[in-house]
Amino acid sequence: PVATELGNTKYHEVVAALGGQGLQIMDKKEIDDVLNTAKEFAAAGKSVAINVKIGKTDFRKGSISI
Repeated sequence: PVATELGNTKYHEVVAALGGQGLQIMDKKEIDDVLNTAKEFAAAGKSVAINVKIGKTDFRKGSISI
């Protein structure tokens, strides 16, 4: 059993709604471009958050969930 499962939260949209710049990475091919874009926004004094979609893993397999 799992104590909690997080939904697909659109953190990049939350940041944009608060006046920052939200970016999203859905594929590893996008990493360099998105990071460069984030650096440009940060250099211009804008707050930036990057939401990275990752796949499921079994890294906690065998651990105790509360």
